[in-house]
Amino acid sequence: SAADEVAAVDRIGTIDILRRDEHSDVLIVSVGALAGLSLDVADRVAAQGLGVTVADPRWVLPVDAGLPALCAAHGLTVVIEDGVGSGGIGAAVARELRARRIDTPVCDIALPQQFLGHGTRPDVLAAAGLSAQEIARQVVEAAARAEVRAVAQR
Repeated sequence: SAADEVAAVDRIGTIDILRRDEHSDVLIVSVGALAGLSLDVADRVAAQGLGVTVADPRWVLPVDAGLPALCAAHGLTVVIEDGVGSGGIGAAVARELRARRIDTPVCDIALPQQFLGHGTRPDVLAAAGLSAQEIARQVVEAAARAEVRAVAQR
């Protein structure tokens, strides 16, 4: 729907860049129809003092050639996907980075492997722990573990 259309601020290869902050602390890779959610997460993470880039690959497999370099330029890559995590896009991105000797940590956030109840899409995602608030909390924790430049160091 038109409401889901998010304007890209840039494009790298086939990857739409939906947000780019001054600092490249966290790269959020938005997979599927999650651009709105990913931008909401980015706002919450940025409020904690981290610079966030949001990228939306036009397709995900094979991993776009521009993605590893984009990941390498950030302290942490977070893949948010509405598919199931095991064998998902996050795993493919992590494999691709390892193959290229890029040591940027990858945090994969996906739907759990379980039957999902009926409801609106946001309700179903939130019930599965995929609310913007919960994802942002996980991202900030992962950034702390990865020792991505903290606010205090600015």
